[in-house]
Amino acid sequence: MIPNWLQEILIHLESMGLNIVGITDGQPHRALLPECQSAVVFGNGGTTLWDRFIDDLRVNPEHLSHSQHPFDDFVHRCIQTVDPTPPPSRRWIRCAAEPEAFVDFRPLAQSAGLGFSSTMGLLIHPEYGLWTGLRAVLLTTEKLINVKAVEGQSPCQNCIEKPCITACPAGAVQPTGWKVQICAQFHQDSTRCHGQCHSRLSCPIGSSHRHGPLQHLYHNAREAGRTALSKELGIPDHMDGIDPKWSDWT
Repeated sequence: MIPNWLQEILIHLESMGLNIVGITDGQPHRALLPECQSAVVFGNGGTTLWDRFIDDLRVNPEHLSHSQHPFDDFVHRCIQTVDPTPPPSRRWIRCAAEPEAFVDFRPLAQSAGLGFSSTMGLLIHPEYGLWTGLRAVLLTTEKLINVKAVEGQSPCQNCIEKPCITACPAGAVQPTGWKVQICAQFHQDSTRCHGQCHSRLSCPIGSSHRHGPLQHLYHNAREAGRTALSKELGIPDHMDGIDPKWSDWT
């Protein structure tokens, strides 16, 4: 049974678009929270979180123009709204450009049942496909039972055509997984993947939840994405987006 305090958090964050949740063993994270028993992992599927983000920017344009990481900051405000002063028995850590502490979110999310490993290396959800994002984990000293884990196996296991492999112009997505160095080198040598991932767009799972062009651009090429977002909303932007430094990945 989910305690009342957590139920309130789940309801609020789901309404904001953090609609994928799972719980896993928190004991491996006791260096971050002494006596930690459970880790509640939050992600988003589809476009609801982005839509809420855009709504917030329309009302509060300074959240874009004066923030280096506006999307991360929006998630932070969502959490603070429902849990402004967490007791010593729990701690939030975001999956963000500037996190409160380092957590390896992909294996954590899989162990919490938020999805499965995909051929691309991204988390894949049976409903939302590859159109998910990992956003935060709530560590708590309470022992909680996971009641929201996805079941079954990765959709990739029954996928015969593997369009994610054939769609990648760099050949970085292979039957054995995503080859990071090949991908990074291609980004340095070519602009064909600037602002979009052909492999991710080719996956048929969860295609109805696919990100729109602006959202996809923002998450794949932050500098160009911020410029497009600023123009779309008519908000002067005083910050530069920070794109991945691909040379550090090779």
